[in-house]
Amino acid sequence: MYSEIRHLHLELSSGCNARCPGCTRHILDNKVSYLNPLVPHNNLTVKDIENIFSSTNIVEKVQISLCGDMGDPLFNKDIVNIIYKIIELRPFSKICIDTNAGLGKEEVWVALANIKHKTVVGNNIFAGNLTINFSIDGLEDTNHLYRRNVQWEKVMKNAHTFISNGGHADWKYVVFDHNKHQIEEARDLAMKLGFKTFYTNFNLTDDFDFPNIKISDEMNFNKVIEKHNYKGFVDDPECKNEKTIYVGATGDVFPCCHLGSAPYDNRLQTRLEVKEVMQIRNIKYKSFHSIVNETFWEKLDKRIKTNPIETCIQRCGKFTK
Repeated sequence: MYSEIRHLHLELSSGCNARCPGCTRHILDNKVSYLNPLVPHNNLTVKDIENIFSSTNIVEKVQISLCGDMGDPLFNKDIVNIIYKIIELRPFSKICIDTNAGLGKEEVWVALANIKHKTVVGNNIFAGNLTINFSIDGLEDTNHLYRRNVQWEKVMKNAHTFISNGGHADWKYVVFDHNKHQIEEARDLAMKLGFKTFYTNFNLTDDFDFPNIKISDEMNFNKVIEKHNYKGFVDDPECKNEKTIYVGATGDVFPCCHLGSAPYDNRLQTRLEVKEVMQIRNIKYKSFHSIVNETFWEKLDKRIKTNPIETCIQRCGKFTK
């Protein structure tokens, strides 16, 4: 299943400056967003990157997504050195960073902007490209309604610093009821600021009234669904078709980020099911190359086809019950 890896999803940090109500970092209960006590606080390191990219299973022109499942990649203070290490080991890779853009020092944004096609690292010339997706869901009066704790002035400053220093920036706009009327105005602003592209994504979370959800600094795990019955099938798993794999900030290895966040779900059955099926593998204790070459992945492929777990049905299949 993983003799060839074409897409690598790395979560550089499980830490984040934001308090987005729909994130795995939080648990919604009666219109209050509480901290999820199961979420760990970890970062991938340069040593971890060396471990991962020592695998010959990763193709030379691998697509790399530095996108948080629970955290923001800019929360990792070693992000620049990590990217340089990736370039050193895979100079033809295509690297994409997703961030809420409300954090990071100015010198970090300048350094990221200066990583271009001709960047020289050791004996290698970076022949790929680095793109940053700015996840901005609205304008000054609406972005914070979902991207809680993200300061608009900081986002605009970071965008200006990155773009003015030659960085390739795209604006990713998640559409909610509270911001759908501002899409065209945001598109115009994006072009004015120098973003290369502006595109929209539809909200994939449940239909919550996000602007009216309260944020609590308390931890709460009261809203736990103990058991639920389901049936379904998965004909076309994305992880297999796109040759993709995910490494969380803890070092745990999963086929995708959806399974990567399942161990922290407030549904006990989901947590136990994923842990049982996945038998968690971690690059902190084992080489990435040995992990992706285990026969386990073939067994997982058969399990997905014959008796898929709920997370796989939800993301890549269809429920029949």
